Amino acid sequence: MEAEMRALLDGLCRLLDYSLDVYPILIESDSQILVDMVNHTFEPPWRCKTLLNKILAILGRLDFRIQHTYKEGNSVPNSFVNKGILDRVTTTYSSSNTIPTHIRLLIQQEQRQIRSIRKMISIKRI
Repeated sequence: MEAEMRALLDGLCRLLDYSLDVYPILIESDSQILVDMVNHTFEPPWRCKTLLNKILAILGRLDFRIQHTYKEGNSVPNSFVNKGILDRVTTTYSSSNTIPTHIRLLIQQEQRQIRSIRKMISIKRI
């Protein structure tokens, strides 16, 4: 849980650092517990309260919505994180040409809205 919270906090700090004017903000997390904590429907464990308060302080200044997504819905961010862990380095990509090929393919799938089987089943149930 702490890793997901730190990732969200880092992303929000970067958003503020770069003064990105992208509102409203849609935050998607494959952690339902994190979504519930941000939405105040789940009481965080004591060890997470400080991180959550930092997240909520930033979000209080933004126009945002947070929602749960399946793990497949987070394949692009997860791929970036895994690459960073494997390479043991933080990389900033200045153009799409410098993004690793396997991640570019995932981005293209999302842009074309190619769905995973789990997403297709969820849509049919609705």
